[in-house]
Amino acid sequence: EHGRVVNLRGINLGGSSKIPTNTTTNWLDAKTTTFVNRPFPISEASLHFERIRACGFTIIRFIVTWEAIEHEGPGIYDHEYIKYVRAILEKANEYNIQIYIDPHQDVWSRWTGGDG
Repeated sequence: EHGRVVNLRGINLGGSSKIPTNTTTNWLDAKTTTFVNRPFPISEASLHFERIRACGFTIIRFIVTWEAIEHEGPGIYDHEYIKYVRAILEKANEYNIQIYIDPHQDVWSRWTGGDG
């Protein structure tokens, strides 16, 4: 109607986001599984976002698997992971990078034949 066009230059961020970060411990235990720091630790976010922005990218596809949020089971939320995602969003905003949160659902989790 107004003839406006939006051009987005984006990348996929999250090739490792479907795998828990604590793979050196008992990552098969749903109670101790964590996805905090996937795809990278918040301490490294500035470096990554600086590079992403320097390459001219303006938007990121950020994969969030359901298992990352409810790995202990339905209704049991990983609040530390949710805090991590929020911190990533806030850091990206500092670099004027938009994030599309992809609620990735290949199937519920690694345990039901899917990977996210």
